Amino acid sequence: MLRAAIYARFSSDNQRDESIDAQVRLCRGHIERMGYVLVKTYADEAITGHTDDRPQFLQMIQDARAGLFDVLVVDKVDRFARDKYDSAIYKRELRKKCGVRIEYASQHIDESPEGLMMETILEGFAHYFSLNLAREVMKGLKENAHRGLFCGGRPPLGYRTVPAGSPDKNGRVPKTLELDPEVAPLIYRIFEIIDAGGGYREAQEATREGFIAVRGRPLSRNSIHDVLKNERYTGTGVFDKGTKRNHRTAGKKPIKVPNAFPAIVPREMWERVQAKMEARRRNTRPMPTARARQPYLLTGYIFCGVCGGAMVGAAARGRDKKRYPYYECNKRNRNKDCDLKRIRQDTVEEIVLKEMWQGIFAPEMRPKVLAKLDTELQKQPQAITDELRYLDEQIKVTQRKVDNIVQAVEDGRGGALLTRLDQLEAHLETLRARRSELLAAREQPVTIEMIAKALNQAADDLQKRDSPDKLRKLVEAFVQRVTVYNDEVEVILHFHFGNVSDKDGSANGTRTRVSALRGRCPGPLDDSATFFWLRD
Repeated sequence: MLRAAIYARFSSDNQRDESIDAQVRLCRGHIERMGYVLVKTYADEAITGHTDDRPQFLQMIQDARAGLFDVLVVDKVDRFARDKYDSAIYKRELRKKCGVRIEYASQHIDESPEGLMMETILEGFAHYFSLNLAREVMKGLKENAHRGLFCGGRPPLGYRTVPAGSPDKNGRVPKTLELDPEVAPLIYRIFEIIDAGGGYREAQEATREGFIAVRGRPLSRNSIHDVLKNERYTGTGVFDKGTKRNHRTAGKKPIKVPNAFPAIVPREMWERVQAKMEARRRNTRPMPTARARQPYLLTGYIFCGVCGGAMVGAAARGRDKKRYPYYECNKRNRNKDCDLKRIRQDTVEEIVLKEMWQGIFAPEMRPKVLAKLDTELQKQPQAITDELRYLDEQIKVTQRKVDNIVQAVEDGRGGALLTRLDQLEAHLETLRARRSELLAAREQPVTIEMIAKALNQAADDLQKRDSPDKLRKLVEAFVQRVTVYNDEVEVILHFHFGNVSDKDGSANGTRTRVSALRGRCPGPLDDSATFFWLRD
């Protein structure tokens, strides 16, 4: 007897749980008629089928890989997915790799070629319906925005939603914003503090006194920044400014409606605050509380050895009231999910710079580095020739595909191929750009004399240490990764031949103790290393 599983889904918060129950009931009836045994039911509620990020759906795929069932029963094609690409990928995996048959309770689609063709057509209709629905919903939201209505989501602090008309045919009541009499004065106070030359800390104190809270916590610096950047506080309705994931990124044509809501701050004050924030960002006319940015050489290259997360620069005052910079795990800083101890900035940067000097730039090491790089240089002409030959072939193949799609579209047979055409043209542009780079490299090749000069200059910069910008460029050129543990620091360089001191015979190379922390530099010179560090 075949084992069967059911998958059901509805996509809108406006739909009810009965939608799931109805789908499951129909699927159970199909299973009974076919004589299967039901082993598990999966249901995703209020999640769109236009994404595969559905918990129960992904659990169903995982269970299929484990061989938990033989047949998957779905009510209709569009309940499985509304995105035709996701549908094709996951159905192929279920059928080909997992050996699972897919059947539909309300649609007669078998495994024959005709049945699969009908399934493909229905998937295309489901995909079209989803995209068309999104377009119509966006059209309605834009119309509401032009009318000065609030288009949904959480209202900004200082406002609350109120009805602005009669329900539409779907029972939805249009809404607008009105002032929250308790919070609006505190929002005005934040703008007033910044406009008078104050800083975020003063604004935070003001919100603590008035107890403006986000999810039960006082406003953070980031929340205050978002308040100050929000143009709605001038009474302007703003819509389609960005995405839910990146709301600070402006859309192509954001809709702005002046005087859509009651203003909390005058437009003149809001613009003055924007100018002060921009000046602070550019550091041209810093506000009185602004401080010079502390340069952290290892940002982007230093990671936590406990949880694997990135480490970030921070600072704190000691008992002597002096400000000490250090690196700390970002997870520990944000949500206390890591127990790695913070490390002084000067300690870990000294370890890295010392290992760079002893492993690459010391006088006894430079001949070895140059010899290895000279060997690699001799391989460059042939490597460039081989890659150019490969690129020329790929350009021909890709251009042929582009021409075929263009011809199909001109013949009226390829409306759905336009997305693929964009992908191919972007790939073709990438191939041609890489070919131009290689041709330039062949016409003006790097010589060993150029490398020796650059290496000596880099060694001089490392010895002087008079420019953080130059040290940062050296880190970018020669450091691959720095990993900090509670009792040691691991430094991996692109170029390394081993230290000249503190040999310990470990498989990872040599170690240097600094302030009770050890630095490791494993590995020989990376054969794949290029000469990008010569560009600057």
